[in-house]
Amino acid sequence: MNHLWASLAVFLFAMTHSDISRAKYLPEPYTELVMPEGSELIVNTEIGTLTITAGHGLERRYEWNNCWLDANMFPRKGSRWFGSLGAYDAAPSFPLSALFEKSCNGIFRTVVQEGQIHFFDRDSAELWIDRQPTSLTSVWTNDGLVLTWGLNPGRKQLSVELMQLCIRGSKPTALNSANDRAFSWRISGTQTNPRIECANPPRSEIAETWKSLLDYWCEWHQDFLAVDPRCRGRD
Repeated sequence: MNHLWASLAVFLFAMTHSDISRAKYLPEPYTELVMPEGSELIVNTEIGTLTITAGHGLERRYEWNNCWLDANMFPRKGSRWFGSLGAYDAAPSFPLSALFEKSCNGIFRTVVQEGQIHFFDRDSAELWIDRQPTSLTSVWTNDGLVLTWGLNPGRKQLSVELMQLCIRGSKPTALNSANDRAFSWRISGTQTNPRIECANPPRSEIAETWKSLLDYWCEWHQDFLAVDPRCRGRD
């Protein structure tokens, strides 16, 4: 009997957490994404080439070094997450996840997000780029498309953040240290533009984005706290 219940538990776990049974989510009307359905982005970086394919709704496929994993992202709801009103997959892990998830070279978790971040000026956008985690690799274009990615074998995860930086509702035109040649696009079907245009949120949301970012950097980035006067007097 114990063996029967154990087998049933394993079966239910597989059905609940397998790729086959995951619910498919669609973007909300207000969701701010980067890639329209059917577009494919190829980015060459110092740690390898990453290809992202946008499927139906919030489905994405990530390919690197002869590996691929699929993610079904969730739309962010309610309020912006450090400025983003896009979509994400936190890829929660369970004790038996590795037995039922597709994996490649031990990597099976897709910790990914995609969205737009809005600023008032170019200096603020470039500071956001400068604050990207050094444990990952970042590359960006002059018009504000930023890819940050890497592998964490210890956590068995692929980390990918694809963000479009926008300045007052438009893409920037020139960013320091940009590498446009690292990025290329393919489109399919009737799609003519591989990228979604910048949204135009109210000024209050842009101001709140900047405040939340400064609060975070001042609290958690010691190098920023030590030199930036905007951190003074913050609780």
